[in-house]
Amino acid sequence: MEVLQLSAWYGGVQALDQVSIELMPQEILGLAGAPKSGRTTLMHCLCRPMDTHSRLRVVGQILMRGRSVIRNHWRNDEYRNRFAWVGDRTSGFAGSVHDVCLSRIPEHMKTGGTLALSEHVKACLDMVQLLEDLPGAPEDVSALELTPGQRLQLDLARAIASQPDVLLVDLRTPPPDAKAMRTVEETLLALRLKMPVVLASDDAHQMLRICDRVACLQNGRLAEVGPAVWMARNPTTREARRVFSKITSVA
Repeated sequence: MEVLQLSAWYGGVQALDQVSIELMPQEILGLAGAPKSGRTTLMHCLCRPMDTHSRLRVVGQILMRGRSVIRNHWRNDEYRNRFAWVGDRTSGFAGSVHDVCLSRIPEHMKTGGTLALSEHVKACLDMVQLLEDLPGAPEDVSALELTPGQRLQLDLARAIASQPDVLLVDLRTPPPDAKAMRTVEETLLALRLKMPVVLASDDAHQMLRICDRVACLQNGRLAEVGPAVWMARNPTTREARRVFSKITSVA
């Protein structure tokens, strides 16, 4: 997947300025930057640039498997189903754990019958190490009863359930649950072998632990991009130095 000279505006306010970056297979790409650096806009543009925001105007090119997204070479629903977003833990958790896990899968995946869907849910919950922690069957446990950390695990299971091609993960406001965060990181490392992951995080240590590359954005521009370990050791821009300033040693 390639982003070429992508610029974006919300009304008269420019949020991205000629950003070009390629998402490689089997990698976790970290997005670093201060507030209003353009990270959220870039992630929204990746997954559904035509209908993310009524005032959003996009110029440039996004290529998915060589086909243009901006020029409508993909149907909107066909393209969006190739992405899953993790990180919005403030909504969408009404209902049982089972129902929440299935809430975003495309219709064509619902034709296998109730038993097949139930087994699919259990497999996804097991992958994020949540199944064994539930006090009952996924059909009987309300998602609202889960801790913030468990909701993050469920959000990741819900994303996995839709079988996306690309996973977009926003961990800028992580829950105060170290165990859940370790589980999520372990799951992302395993998932990258199946699908590339784009991770927005404010934790430089986290990006160093699990990201293959890091892209630093500043004021809507791509300030620097490179291997995570190399950037932590040798940041060349002011923004990259700010991001990795708390790293005291790199293995």
